Amino acid sequence: KNFNYGSGFTTGYRNRIEIFEDGKISTGKNCKFGDNVHVVCSNSISLGDDCLLASNIFISDTNHGDGNENPLTPPDKRSLSSNPVIIGKCVWIGEGVCILPGTVIGDGCTIGAHSVVKGDIPPHSIVVGAPAKAVKKYNFETNKWERC
Repeated sequence: KNFNYGSGFTTGYRNRIEIFEDGKISTGKNCKFGDNVHVVCSNSISLGDDCLLASNIFISDTNHGDGNENPLTPPDKRSLSSNPVIIGKCVWIGEGVCILPGTVIGDGCTIGAHSVVKGDIPPHSIVVGAPAKAVKKYNFETNKWERC
């Protein structure tokens, strides 16, 4: 009841979906998860239609603590904090990407391999790096990707 997926949803092997208490995960139509995708949800994670996820991806709306804990408190003893993750439609998430709590990825984005994503990613952009930064944006007037 806490994981709603649209028609055409497919997964690879060894995926791990963790939903705590009132967490809710939803995907649109035709979402495809590769192998070893790990999703942790205690609040809300949503993906729009036609998202493609490569393998070895981590998506979480949850942290162990809020960043103000004593560093000697064991991480698994810290209270959980969460912030929803929203992934738009037609998003391609590359190999080994990590998407952190509070991230909003706009429609039509490409997330480069091994990027660490946090915050707002503008629609129709290509982002890479750790932390991920936009390097290109699609220009609908010229029908070309342009450097940011």
